[in-house]
Parts: sequence; C-alpha cells; structure tokens
Amino acid sequence: MSKRILVAEGIEENLMDAGFLLACSAFLIGVSVICNLLFPYRILRYAILFASAGLVFWKRELLLNTMADIRKK
Repeated sequence: MSKRILVAEGIEENLMDAGFLLACSAFLIGVSVICNLLFPYRILRYAILFASAGLVFWKRELLLNTMADIRKK
C-alpha cells in the first residue's frame, strides 16, 4: 500500500528495504512460534520476559542512539 502511495505522489525511493522487511517478518514469525511452544511453561516465559526487559534497560542508550540515527535518515 505504501508503494502505491509513493508512486501516486511521484516519490521514487522505497520506504523500506525488502531485505529488512523480510528479516523483520522472519524474526516475528520465529518469536511467535517460540511463544506458542513455551506457553505451558510459565516460569520460563517470565524468565525470558524479564531477561529481555533487563537487556533493553541495560542497552537503552544504544537503542536510543540507533533510533535517533534512523529518524535522521
């Protein structure tokens, strides 16, 4: 849909790289499958959730800088 809008507006550059979009899709599908497999294991699910949240908190400066770089482009 975004490609149609870009063409209609006369913009020739792509909004997203196809490889990036494919990688994000594959990652989300993989995470969904893992979440479904881990559903019966409550303690393991919460351990992974807290570890992920801790990692995001620990690397927040790197994530914020990366997001700022993406917004500049």
